[in-house]
Amino acid sequence: MFAPKLVLLASLSCSLASFASHSHADKLAPQEITYYIVEDLASPFQIASEGVNKGGLITDLVEIIFRDTPLQLVPKPLPVNRLHRVIREDTETVWLAYDAKVWNSLTDVGDFVEEPLFTVNHALLTCNDHPKSIAGEADLLGMTLVILDNFNYPELRRMEARRALTLTGVEKYEQGFRLTAAGRVDGFVEMEIRLRYNLAQESEPPSDCYRFVNMDAVIPPYDIYLSLSKQASPELRDMVTQRVRQIKGSEDYKQVFARYTDRRNTADQTKRAEAATATPCPPACPTAANQPL
Repeated sequence: MFAPKLVLLASLSCSLASFASHSHADKLAPQEITYYIVEDLASPFQIASEGVNKGGLITDLVEIIFRDTPLQLVPKPLPVNRLHRVIREDTETVWLAYDAKVWNSLTDVGDFVEEPLFTVNHALLTCNDHPKSIAGEADLLGMTLVILDNFNYPELRRMEARRALTLTGVEKYEQGFRLTAAGRVDGFVEMEIRLRYNLAQESEPPSDCYRFVNMDAVIPPYDIYLSLSKQASPELRDMVTQRVRQIKGSEDYKQVFARYTDRRNTADQTKRAEAATATPCPPACPTAANQPL
């Protein structure tokens, strides 16, 4: 007997949420937003190489967030070190990037959007039989672990400072995979979503020895946020926050995650990336995120 009222309330709630999101966008004047993209090292969050934007999990979500707004995203892919230098030299442009509070890599020039995009966890990719699981730092004692250069792992660095383990930096995922498969290190530590995605991109079949061991007991899961430059207006910041809240749990949000976490979609994602580079286009043209699957 109460079902019609519940349906009406649910419909009204969705309408109000949509209206609130559009009202935030309606308050904004047309404007270009520079969207900074890390080249080569951030896949599947951001996929770019040699100045070409090819989409990515965060990039696709950002395009959904800015859809149907008067704001124009201008992708700017750069190598990570140059990207951070350019951001700090750019004191006038309104820009968007991604960050995490455990990194705080942009807090001197930008501010976190209030609502996080998603949560990540770390894993140990190993070819060793042990450890079967990691309950704490004791399970890593004496190990030699691969990590990516230019990324901060404070928990592992503290252990290294105590000489409890040895860290070996690599520039690319392929190097870490090779060292792990060859048994020259005890494992490769990185965000699990990025390990799995980049392993699936390897041209050679992955080694049969690979195992993923959860690292939550040593590196607790944390949130990934969008960061806006301090030049961004309160209205823009509110709009992005509301849009992030709105898309979480939506079908679009689920499809973006499936695109980069389901191995069955790997071929489709590769085709979309190739399509993005097939013909030249201006800096602000749609990226692979807008191409059909």
